[in-house]
Amino acid sequence: MKLSDRQKSIMKSLLESHDYQTTEQIARQLNVSKKTIYRELDELRNLLRNENIEFDSKIGAGVRIDLDQATRNQLTLKLATDSSLPLDQRRYEILIDLLQNAPQLTSIKKLSDYYFVSRSSIQNDLKYIEEWIHCYDLTLIRNSLGTGIDGREIDIRKALTTAIIKYHSGTATMQTSASERIDADTRTILVQQFSEQVVVYVENLIHEAENQLHSVIGDPYYINILTHILILINRVRSGKQLDHKPNGINEVDLHVFRIAVEMSTKIKLHLNLEIPDSEIYYIYQHLDTSGYGIEPSISNKDIEFTNINSKVKEYCHDIIAAMSQVTDPQIVNDNYLKRYLLLHLHSMIGRQKYQIEISCPLLTAVKNDYQELFAKTVQAVSEITQRYYPQYHISEDELAYLTLYIQGSLEVVQLKKLRVIVVCSSGIGTSHLLMARIKKTFPTWEVVDMIAASKVNTLDQLPEKIDLIVSTVNIADYKLHIPLAFVSVLFNENDIKNVKSVLENR
Repeated sequence: MKLSDRQKSIMKSLLESHDYQTTEQIARQLNVSKKTIYRELDELRNLLRNENIEFDSKIGAGVRIDLDQATRNQLTLKLATDSSLPLDQRRYEILIDLLQNAPQLTSIKKLSDYYFVSRSSIQNDLKYIEEWIHCYDLTLIRNSLGTGIDGREIDIRKALTTAIIKYHSGTATMQTSASERIDADTRTILVQQFSEQVVVYVENLIHEAENQLHSVIGDPYYINILTHILILINRVRSGKQLDHKPNGINEVDLHVFRIAVEMSTKIKLHLNLEIPDSEIYYIYQHLDTSGYGIEPSISNKDIEFTNINSKVKEYCHDIIAAMSQVTDPQIVNDNYLKRYLLLHLHSMIGRQKYQIEISCPLLTAVKNDYQELFAKTVQAVSEITQRYYPQYHISEDELAYLTLYIQGSLEVVQLKKLRVIVVCSSGIGTSHLLMARIKKTFPTWEVVDMIAASKVNTLDQLPEKIDLIVSTVNIADYKLHIPLAFVSVLFNENDIKNVKSVLENR
């Protein structure tokens, strides 16, 4: 319940007294007119109904709040502790509200009263918002009629999508369960903006489209198409629709286009909302660039993608080759990387053609956690894109996803190349048991040798590079310059977790 300072003062006065108070008495306490108190009381009535609280009004006596003392105390405490939103969250809410209602205007006074902050604070918020929306070719309008955002409808939607996906919490969180396809924070903001009923309906709509495509829309695309359709519904319902056929549409995949048309028909029937042709094309574009229906054929030597043109294949090949030169040469042999990076690049080039932007919620984390690799990816992809697609500019969000593909490949390659020494006591039977369990758990490891604990002092003299020592004997005192994992002979789940922890921190 958000109250202005004046409304809080009125509530405090009513809660402190069990008697009726006239509007004249309250007006005198606050040094305002009776007309102002009448207006504030009307607004308070509406706000309090959400808290299941009603005013008790009596002609000639005035108004009071009829509550038991415990409830009265709780409400008093809530008023005392109800502070304004944190700065970043307030700015985010104002940004979303202005974008959702664009080009409709509001006033600085309304924003100031709503968030319980001074007008100068709102002015500072608007300066920040003005700078943020400038990247989307949007303008902040501030004149005698009010304050709002103006610009092309497509740019307003791009800004809204980015704001909702990336800036609702500042961090990406884990999914709430395996069945959830978006994280809890993102789902919360979508429900707040569009309602639980509409969000669930659109999720089901996308699921039906996936069944028709015989493919699951991947994580980078799912949240974007979900948010896009939710924004589309909200904007069209408010009479703000795209008024032209989008760029890049010359020939369409008829099967995918029929699915887009069917989705719009279902929206019309379920939500009583007519979807214009221009909007159907935008639904089609998102479906067309979702990486659907491309089935790779894998051989030991190479991977063939019959539905992807040779230019994109060469583009992918050159990116992997360039990244192998600045990271690890072995990634050129990673078929998983070849397959899924190519699928992503195929969709990415489609998005460039259609001028569709996707948002990566992990962008900040990628730039912080993989700073060096991200920089190398930016340089390599930028140079190669200039050769193949000079008309396109690859966004940081796309580059963050490409960085994750490379990082994943590097981790797989490094695991496969691990050279391990096993140290144990002299028991032959237990040694073979340990060896068998290690090979079963980490089949790609090369166990170079198994030595007795008494020969540990010879490890530093080995001519070959050793990546890890797995030992059943505590040999930490030897101060070896090789990562060490101390395990039991049974090599149980706790031992496996310990080994993985050592590898992550080496």
